[in-house]
Amino acid sequence: MTTNPRTRTMDLIAGCWTTQAIRAAVTLGIVDALAERPAMASALASTLGLDPRATYRLLRALSGLGICEHRDDDQFALADGGRLLTADAPGSLRAFALQWGERTWAAFGQLDTTIRTGAAIRDSGRERFFSLAGRPVEADVFHRSMAGATRHDAAAIVAACNVGGAGDAIDVGGGLGTLLVAMLQAHPRLTGASADLPYLEAEALAFLAAEGVADRARYVALDFFASPPPKADLYLMKSVLHDWDDEAAIAILRNVCEAMGPHARLLVIERLAPIRAVAGPLQLNVLRSDLQMMVAVGGIERTEPEYDALLAAAGLALRRTTPTTSPFSVLEAVRPAG
Repeated sequence: MTTNPRTRTMDLIAGCWTTQAIRAAVTLGIVDALAERPAMASALASTLGLDPRATYRLLRALSGLGICEHRDDDQFALADGGRLLTADAPGSLRAFALQWGERTWAAFGQLDTTIRTGAAIRDSGRERFFSLAGRPVEADVFHRSMAGATRHDAAAIVAACNVGGAGDAIDVGGGLGTLLVAMLQAHPRLTGASADLPYLEAEALAFLAAEGVADRARYVALDFFASPPPKADLYLMKSVLHDWDDEAAIAILRNVCEAMGPHARLLVIERLAPIRAVAGPLQLNVLRSDLQMMVAVGGIERTEPEYDALLAAAGLALRRTTPTTSPFSVLEAVRPAG
C-alpha cells in the first residue's frame, strides 16, 4: 500500500529522531552493555547510571527501529542492526553513528545559513582537515567512519577497477588505507601506499599491519595541495574530490597529474550526482551526501560531465566511467598523449 503524501512528508520531517536515538544508545553505553547480554531496562539503567523509565522508553523506540528486540519477558537484546553499532562488528557503523549524531548533526542545523551565503560552516575545508591532528578523539571518529563506509563498498569498487598491469598504486587521501587493503587483497602482485596527512601515519601503519598487508603496503605523508604524490602506475582517489570546491579539486588533480607518467592512470571513485533528480530511493544516497558536503565541508557531489570538465582543467582526460553495484562509480583518467 502506497503511503499518502502527507504521511510520507511527516515522516521525512520527523526523521531526525532516529539519528539521536541511535547516537544516545552508543554514547550512553547501552549498545556495549546489551552486546554482552540481554537485560531489563531497570537493570541496564542501574548499571549505567541512567533513569530507568527513560531507558525503557528509549529501548522500546530502538526496538521499533530494529536496533533492539523487545522480548516477552520485558528484556531487551541487540538485534542484528544494533550489533553493527559495536566497535568490533564486521562493517561496524559505530563511528558513522557518532559522526552523523555529532558533527554532521550540528552542520545540518546551519543549512539555512549555508543556503543564504553559499558558505559551509566555519570549521570546514582545508582548515578542518589539518586541525584534526590536534583533536584526536574527533579525528578517530572521522577516520573510523570513513574506513567503515569504504569497507562496506570496497568489494564492489575493487571489482570495477581496471588494475591492468599496474605494479604499484598510491591511494591519494587514502586515510587509514581501507580501499588500498581491498585492492592489495584482490591483487596479490600489487604493492601500494596510502598517502595522507602526517599525523595519521602511525594509526594507518597499525591498520595495514592488522589487515595483513604490511609487507606490500606503506604510508606516505602528503599534503596533496602542496606537492605531488610519489610516482606510481596507478592512483586511487575515493571520496576526495567531493570534499572540495572546483578550484581546490583542480589543484589536487594538477598535483596528481604532475606525478603521473605517460602510462599511469588515475581512478577517481565518487558518487555521481544525477543530471535530473527524481523522487525515490535510488538517488537519495548521493543527494543526501551533496547537501552534507555543501554545509559540512564546502564540497559538492558532481555529475559525470562536471567531473569530465574538472579533469580537463587539471590536464587530464576522462577515458571511461564504470558504474559499480554500490552507489559509487569509477572514473578512469589519463594524461592525454602528446
